[in-house]
Amino acid sequence: MSEAPLIDSFAEIEDSRCARNTLYPIDEILLLAICGAISGADDFVALEEPEGIEARLAQGISALRARDSFP
Repeated sequence: MSEAPLIDSFAEIEDSRCARNTLYPIDEILLLAICGAISGADDFVALEEPEGIEARLAQGISALRARDSFP
């Protein structure tokens, strides 16, 4: 099985939003939502908290590694 970036998985998702109301591409929004969920954010406001998504994502990955004993 070949590995592809996660964002490429969203290529076939149709964006039904009105073009004039679209500031960010749907694939980027979905990627941010997934990273937020992994990091423990439960809404979009949590992604804007002072510690930022990078720190929350690192904490989430560390917790997953500890739980599943990944190297």
